[in-house]
Amino acid sequence: MRLARILVVQVLVAVGPLAGQSRIHTDVDTTLVTVGDRITMTVSVEHASSARVVWPDSLRLAPFEVLEARLLPTETAGEVARSTWVLTLAAFELGELEIPSFDVVVVGPEGPIAKGLVNYRAEDVRRILGKKTSEIAATLGQKEFDEIIHRDNLVLLQ
Repeated sequence: MRLARILVVQVLVAVGPLAGQSRIHTDVDTTLVTVGDRITMTVSVEHASSARVVWPDSLRLAPFEVLEARLLPTETAGEVARSTWVLTLAAFELGELEIPSFDVVVVGPEGPIAKGLVNYRAEDVRRILGKKTSEIAATLGQKEFDEIIHRDNLVLLQ
């Protein structure tokens, strides 16, 4: 039996006028699989009910193959909505594998305002959010970048 250890490192970007009100949650059903096994990754975005989530048209998640992508109906409770995408993946390589990042855009009534490339994994972003640049190394054990999204990697859309 040949095993691959999955290192879950998604960086998901939610940008737009309601980005500050949006939260992303990811879940992978297992982190240790036999090569070729199916892996289910669920990505949920909580956002204002007046906004919508724009999921990628296609995904390249090498070294994983996307076997299926299902968009679940959006759940709304008052002013908060949850949009969920369920991905079925398979890996055909051995070793520690990363699930690559992809963008998720939250669009409000006025449309998105910006889109950027993130320098840190989603898990690390949650840990350093709101901290000063000087605190990143102490929080993460090392500091590769001074910011989560550098202005050179940010495109204003409006």
